[in-house]
Amino acid sequence: MTRIILALTIILFTASSCQKNQWEERLTDRIEGHWKYEKAKYQAKTFSREDRLDDFKNDNIYFYKDGTLEIINEVDNTYLEGIYSFERTTNINNWDMDDDNNTTSITYQVQISLKDTSTNNIYQELWDQFSITRKVIRYQLEEDGRPFFFKLCKQEN
Repeated sequence: MTRIILALTIILFTASSCQKNQWEERLTDRIEGHWKYEKAKYQAKTFSREDRLDDFKNDNIYFYKDGTLEIINEVDNTYLEGIYSFERTTNINNWDMDDDNNTTSITYQVQISLKDTSTNNIYQELWDQFSITRKVIRYQLEEDGRPFFFKLCKQEN
């Protein structure tokens, strides 16, 4: 009996660690490449969003499979380099206190650390509510306690 429990524990541990590697690998495969902003909206007031695409439209973001990235803006002559990593959070919600009716939600975040190569300033960003397909990234960022909503599109090179 002890051997069965030990074997099941090893199988569960192995399966769960493989699962983490699979989701990270899938996100890394999808994010790799050249991206540009298509939408940038700031929710300054509760029921209105301001278009702020002009602040981001010249940014070219390059994600690499090794966990590094570059942001190049040739118009403003800025070059940022840094690293990124993914975080995954699983929430189990029990709305009616009945154990049979739990809902599970998974959210992703991207933690980014950047250095401006001309000033050596360091910037930290947390892309929240991150979602990605083969051609589109969507995420949310907080500024002054209010949300920014972004959409990036993959560029064909």
